[in-house]
Amino acid sequence: METCLAIFFLTIGMVMIITSMAHSLRAVRFSQNYLMAGYLLEEKIGEDRVTCKVENGKRGIFSWNIDKKINEDLEERTINITWFEKDKPNTQSFLYTLPYEE
Repeated sequence: METCLAIFFLTIGMVMIITSMAHSLRAVRFSQNYLMAGYLLEEKIGEDRVTCKVENGKRGIFSWNIDKKINEDLEERTINITWFEKDKPNTQSFLYTLPYEE
């Protein structure tokens, strides 16, 4: 009887450890995607500031779009990086302004 009880508790403990490890791996993957989106956002901002010709696009699981709005003598640009995890969209955005030149 004691052996069965010990095996039961060991089984419960092992299940909890495996579940905890699975949650940790998911969290690492989630944070890795956020980090990659940040790098891609930084790359697209630099590209836009140098060439002013960044197009909407896609790379791997990430897609980006650029919205431009002109207010008097300033041009507002928003770069949105979007990716899906488990059919749930995640987005990182950055808004910046540049002097408007025709």
